Amino acid sequence: MIVLRSATSAQRAGKTLAANGIPTVIVRPPASVTGGSCSHAVKFDCRFLTPVQEALTKYGISNHGVYRLDKGAFQKI
Repeated sequence: MIVLRSATSAQRAGKTLAANGIPTVIVRPPASVTGGSCSHAVKFDCRFLTPVQEALTKYGISNHGVYRLDKGAFQKI
């Protein structure tokens, strides 16, 4: 899951990734991850991590962090 600062950024990232053949879902991340802000996230299969990061960098979409679910808790990677 990649956390972005706004719903607009998450939608833009989701569309960009879909155009690159990467399936995603836009979600509200838990407050424990974002500190209660209005951030949104794009969830994707971890096998796509490298292509996701490359696509977002290529199109200038910055993120607030990359997290994975590990034993019921989100871990920043």
